[in-house]
Amino acid sequence: MCVRGGTANYTKDQEGIEQLTLGVLSECGSTKYPKDKFNSLLDSYGSSITSSTTEDQSSVTLNCLKNRWNESWDIFADMILNPAFDENTFNNKKEEAISQIKQTESNPDGHLNDLVYQKVFKGTRYNTIVEGSEASINKMKLDDIKKYYAGLVAKNKLYVVIVGNVSEDDIKAKISQLKGIQAGPPTAMMTEAKPDFSKSTLYKEERKLATNYIQGILNAPAPGSADWTAMKIATRILSDRLFIEIRTKRNLSYAPYAFLASNKNAYVGMYVSTTDPKASVGVMIDEIKKINTTGFTEQELKNKKEEYLTGFYMNLETNSALTGMLGTNENLSSWKEVMTVLDKVKALTVEDLNNAFRKYSGTIQWIYLGDTSLVEDNLFTQALK
Repeated sequence: MCVRGGTANYTKDQEGIEQLTLGVLSECGSTKYPKDKFNSLLDSYGSSITSSTTEDQSSVTLNCLKNRWNESWDIFADMILNPAFDENTFNNKKEEAISQIKQTESNPDGHLNDLVYQKVFKGTRYNTIVEGSEASINKMKLDDIKKYYAGLVAKNKLYVVIVGNVSEDDIKAKISQLKGIQAGPPTAMMTEAKPDFSKSTLYKEERKLATNYIQGILNAPAPGSADWTAMKIATRILSDRLFIEIRTKRNLSYAPYAFLASNKNAYVGMYVSTTDPKASVGVMIDEIKKINTTGFTEQELKNKKEEYLTGFYMNLETNSALTGMLGTNENLSSWKEVMTVLDKVKALTVEDLNNAFRKYSGTIQWIYLGDTSLVEDNLFTQALK
């Protein structure tokens, strides 16, 4: 069961509430199946119920064997409709959440990722951290998540993805068990606010570390748009170039890479951890400039098409992977996008990649964590075209 909205469902003051609420939900049991019975039956069936949250959506997932499908769904449906939300489970999950936040803060990679949302996405809803802050989680009470859940689970926010050897009639019958869910208010039309990519910027934070952690953020097309598939492939080629130039040729970093964040407010990220930020960032900027000047090559495109198509199939060998793919695409644009992606990749030309990449690579928003005395601001904020 997927819930639309993500950080749009709560305020900055409430950050972390959706993750905490669904975490408690997936462990607390229900009116018909109190917690001990809930966990005992799931274990005996070989079934599991888990939750996950992102910036754009959340989900509660049931994974079960076919011969326990009916019994497992009955537990799942009752949990959705009549959650127990007991104090003990709430307190345990709250402590876990605070512990995880502290670990993220002390982990350079985790903190770097939070800084991207706090600094680059300031002024947008992505500035709200999914996991929350120690302050926001500490003040939450059991009644807060009960009230939040009551407003969260509404038909206008929900959709269910089922993958398995089951009939359409069976699926319809199972979904009818959820008819008690409220309709919810009309969905407000929302336009995603984009960060300001009018010029390159640098945010730096001093921290005594053995190496320096850097992420550069470029603009990107919206998921499902005309340039989306081209940008997927272009970013993968960029990642290969960064690895070759920074790791293989110069040994400046262990694992530099680039990625396309599949969010509604999508972006391209470039990452490096290094003791020589000047040289590493210089190479990253040079590679962006090369692409903007001379573009990608036919051989790069051919190789990456083959790699992408092979990986596409290999990554969808389980029902869980299929469910995640369909659920994510339905929220970002449409589940039907996954039915056309292979044809779109096959049809890509070098010109498509070059046009898409150049359109969104005019500036970079940099986040730097480490020894700030090594930073030359002009290197990070120089023009790319």
